[in-house]
Amino acid sequence: MDALLTNIPRPDLQALWRAIQVSKTAITPDVIRQALIGAMGAESNIAKGKTPISKDPKQLLHGLLLEMSQDQAGIEKNPISQDQLKSVMDELESAQVHAAQAQSQGEMMFSIVLPLRDAEPLEISFERQPGASEQNQLLTVNVHSQSQEYGELWLKTNLLGKTDVELVMWALREGVVEQARELSGLLGQELGKAGLVMRSFQAIHGERPFKLPEHAPTGSGHILDMRA
Repeated sequence: MDALLTNIPRPDLQALWRAIQVSKTAITPDVIRQALIGAMGAESNIAKGKTPISKDPKQLLHGLLLEMSQDQAGIEKNPISQDQLKSVMDELESAQVHAAQAQSQGEMMFSIVLPLRDAEPLEISFERQPGASEQNQLLTVNVHSQSQEYGELWLKTNLLGKTDVELVMWALREGVVEQARELSGLLGQELGKAGLVMRSFQAIHGERPFKLPEHAPTGSGHILDMRA
């Protein structure tokens, strides 16, 4: 995206991209909440009678596609093709539909990629099934990152009810796993300050052993994909 915007003389789109990006030292719960709102798109806010969001990734993609279609002479300089951008747009819109359907059925199925200014992107997903009582409700948060400091790692967090937390981490670097195990007590203390109880923590050396399934709402209102 940085390379593409270098070739496209649109200060407004460049400013929007910078606004969407986050510094790794500035990640807070509110930053993630705002990223989730942005990922749902302006249409979601408008449908709820709220003010349209300013950090809408789809608005950025629409602007880039329009600019690329009008500048055929410079299209060969772009590191991303129009077809690739259209594919990203289709994927984003499909994910937004699934997330909105899940919400209407009492579920949670959000998946975002948080672009960082000073590190590789952070992939985060939130999953919660409907039907359970508030005390037995299970919220699962998956995080995938790849950085120079820690290498590639995965974190799965289960929040049981409102306070109980179970954590599993997979990392490709053995030193990162050892460090996580050594600092697990400190992590438990920090969670305690937030009113949470760490029931278990595992740090595993190696790649996460399975691929995350593609999210789809479990109730009625499914979209049937008829493509071959």
